[in-house]
Amino acid sequence: MLQVSTNNIITMTRGDSVTIPLELFYNTEERLYNNPYYINVYDKVFFAIMEPNQPFEDAIVKKIYTYSDLQSDGTINIELISADTEFLHPGDYYYTVKILKKSAEEETEDSTGSVETVIQKTRFTLVD
Repeated sequence: MLQVSTNNIITMTRGDSVTIPLELFYNTEERLYNNPYYINVYDKVFFAIMEPNQPFEDAIVKKIYTYSDLQSDGTINIELISADTEFLHPGDYYYTVKILKKSAEEETEDSTGSVETVIQKTRFTLVD
């Protein structure tokens, strides 16, 4: 079972394999005008699930997506397999999505690029 509410709260059955389509926007105003952000070949998208008060860097589930994961409609499918959640306790966790943006010039240099949080910490609930 997978449910994604209108305010992006995710509820899923622990141990299920699910695909969650993710559409990225520059900001709330761009979402209102349906102007999505399309990642480039140098960008990386990070999806992470954390326990309450756990920092992003210590996430219990981490996924990285690149331009090659981009679907023809501009979305990225977040793939959670059974092993990602089967040993977690039912209850509330949180997820966030960040983009590491780089340009062609930054890719060739020893540059870190810029990181932008596109979905703030949002509730992610596991049920039995």
